[in-house]
Amino acid sequence: MTNSSFAPFLFFLIFLPGLLRAQETVVQGKVTDSNSGDAVPFVNVVFKGTAIGVTTDFDGNFLLKTNAPTDSLKVSYIGYKPKSKAVKKGVRQVINFQLDEEITSLEAVVVHAGENPAWEVLRGVVRNKEKNDKRKLTAYEYDTYTKIEVDVDNISEALRKTKMMKKIANVLDSAERVAGEDGKPILPLFITESVSKVYYRDNPSLKTEHILKTKINGVGIEDGNLVTQLIGSSFQEYNFYQNWLNILSKDFVSPIADGWRIYYEYYLTDSLYLGTDYCYRLDFEPKSPHDLAFTGTMWITKREFALRQIDATVGKQANLNFVEKIKI
Repeated sequence: MTNSSFAPFLFFLIFLPGLLRAQETVVQGKVTDSNSGDAVPFVNVVFKGTAIGVTTDFDGNFLLKTNAPTDSLKVSYIGYKPKSKAVKKGVRQVINFQLDEEITSLEAVVVHAGENPAWEVLRGVVRNKEKNDKRKLTAYEYDTYTKIEVDVDNISEALRKTKMMKKIANVLDSAERVAGEDGKPILPLFITESVSKVYYRDNPSLKTEHILKTKINGVGIEDGNLVTQLIGSSFQEYNFYQNWLNILSKDFVSPIADGWRIYYEYYLTDSLYLGTDYCYRLDFEPKSPHDLAFTGTMWITKREFALRQIDATVGKQANLNFVEKIKI
């Protein structure tokens, strides 16, 4: 091989890795529930036709890279309809997904007269309240992580043109992208996070919370002192073993209150393990949409009839001034 033919060949070998890197396809995004807007964790995200994939984190986010030829991205998760979207090759891009629940249609349903099976579980919860309610303990301590996010939606064009909103126009534009392909644009006002340790003693009575770490991000927040009152877990400590929970100066009835049958409809939908506890899954909703009650899902342990986990939502029908939804 002569020197004249070797030089172009060497030039090609030197720049080949750079060309390969330039053709890398990078996709990041977020997966949310199309109905509630909540993030969906542990969703499978795969480049179609390849074995390259990841799962979403607790906030529904994912990041995926490949040099392999692919033209679409597929997401799938149990209980949701799978979804695919086109991918641009060789560029970095943001692709968000909103998944729809997959509803199984049955050919026939046979209904037998009898008691709602969820009622026996609820009776067990009430019978064991004295044993499971932490207020009956002489002392306890626990670690807690608290996160509060306040967003504004229904942002009109007139509001965008105000002097205050012009300063954060870039935030509004990015918020639209975050909302998803058919979600509402929202403006995150602030987010607070904290890690703390809580101590309680019954006699003599003492309760204290040591906030170990805090973080505050928000639009127009220069001094976090006024917001720190929202940070600790004490601000949002909800004990559902109480019959009534006070939220924004209104009393909401607990789904495991002593008079649970008066206010709620219950559905025993599943049984499963949460950690080492075998639990019943109960969905609940208010009998009247205008009652100050919750909608959500709770998991009750089979052995102790203890509240293992709860997801509860208060909708705008509760008429909490400008608050559209609270999720606990």
